[in-house]
Amino acid sequence: MSSAIVTSSRLAVEVAPPVLPMQNTLLRLPRELRDHVYSFAIPHVVFEISWDLNITRLRKNHVPGICKASRQMRDEAWPIFLQNTVWRLPHVTCSRPMSQLLYSFPRGEGFLNIRCLILQGLSVLNTNLVKYCKRLQTLVLVLDGPEIACERLVKWGVWDMDKMQKLCDLEQIFELEMLQKCVLGLQFCAELLKGTAEESTDSHSLPTWFQKRFNEKKRKVHLLCMRDMKSLDMHMAGGRPDWQKWIEELGI
Repeated sequence: MSSAIVTSSRLAVEVAPPVLPMQNTLLRLPRELRDHVYSFAIPHVVFEISWDLNITRLRKNHVPGICKASRQMRDEAWPIFLQNTVWRLPHVTCSRPMSQLLYSFPRGEGFLNIRCLILQGLSVLNTNLVKYCKRLQTLVLVLDGPEIACERLVKWGVWDMDKMQKLCDLEQIFELEMLQKCVLGLQFCAELLKGTAEESTDSHSLPTWFQKRFNEKKRKVHLLCMRDMKSLDMHMAGGRPDWQKWIEELGI
């Protein structure tokens, strides 16, 4: 609303300058400062992809408002949203909707801005999703007991790495030049990996094999193996999964 100043000698009206919308004020800042604002305004969250993911609904209900304030702010803030989010794929059927989401961004920016992926099961690796996330920094690969038992990947406490390589495309992991951390989460695997005389020498062959491949590719990756890893369902707070506690346990 305009303000007016009235003098006794004559009528003088002084109109206050218009109030600029917040988005215009933000866009007046240098890009580097705007990126800091986006990083502060967009929280670090965990998002679980579902097989029936609706991209329109995701953009409407789960994306912070700052990503939708204007076309320019959308283009600038969306990459930070993708970077700040830990993306969890609980099943191979979730890889297609995840790819559709990332393909919805121009110039491959969707894939290039993914920084952290949690993949439940080896079969997700066969979808080539990881291959296109060339700037991925943290990869969590969760192998659960039923998957290992059904595929007979462990026998008498020894990992069958030849069979594992035939079942899934592990090599794309070692081609990720920006990968900094790789977590191997073994869920409900305690019984499979103990109780044999060979366990003392061979039960750690999985992380040993991974570390060897990273070394061969001259990748400096921090490798962490979590044996008998707890599932998300075991971390509950107020009847809901406690993502933060689970993520802290994973070390990411």
